[in-house]
Amino acid sequence: REVELGELILSGAPARDIGAKLKSSLPTVKTHIRNILRKAGVRTRLEFVSLCRNPNARVVTENREEP
Repeated sequence: REVELGELILSGAPARDIGAKLKSSLPTVKTHIRNILRKAGVRTRLEFVSLCRNPNARVVTENREEP
């Protein structure tokens, strides 16, 4: 399920559309997104997309930098 959700995040789909596709409520989708971002070590969907497209890149978040 997380892989499917990750692919939808990468496609740029908003949480509401993701919920409709997965037949899940908006709060559930937002929780899943938060969990995926946490596991990936990023804070935003944009950082997640950048990390997925270039896994060797350094992710710079607010006041911190991670390899």
